Amino acid sequence: MPPFPCVLARRWRLVHEAERLGSAQKAVQENKASVRVVEMWCRRAKATGTVDDTPRAGKPRAPLASREATLLLKVGVKRGDQCPQLAKMLQQRLGVTVSAETVRRYLNKYLARQMRPRKRVSLTVKHMRARLCFAKQWVRKSWHNVVVTNKKYFRLSNKGPGNEEWVLFEDEPPTMVS
Repeated sequence: MPPFPCVLARRWRLVHEAERLGSAQKAVQENKASVRVVEMWCRRAKATGTVDDTPRAGKPRAPLASREATLLLKVGVKRGDQCPQLAKMLQQRLGVTVSAETVRRYLNKYLARQMRPRKRVSLTVKHMRARLCFAKQWVRKSWHNVVVTNKKYFRLSNKGPGNEEWVLFEDEPPTMVS
């Protein structure tokens, strides 16, 4: 991020005062700065012609906040893609090389959240009545000792942890049949 205009103006004022007065010592007395700071900005102004900050060390930030990248991520999330697929899509379409972990951090912070699908009752009252009528017609056993209820779920296999899906902040979580 470039420095604020007021910071640049103060640096240029230090440089011009040092040149006008002929020494950094005199510029320090008038502008209330240290000699080391005035000399540093004078050297940088002579060497580069500017008093901007030097470039920071390390890898620059991934440009995920751009409009194109955000739109691609939203489309991928709506489609149900996971972070590695989203990272590959960004590489192919925009040429932006990011890791799946970077995509996951960006989604968590700005765009979406991971949620398990909401459970929805699979049978309504109307469906239960229709199923009971169908069963009574086609099963030839006695129905005197049968209890029909919708309060208990019977599972033939264990439920498992389930899958989480990315959901945009403005969207509702998906619904799954229990």
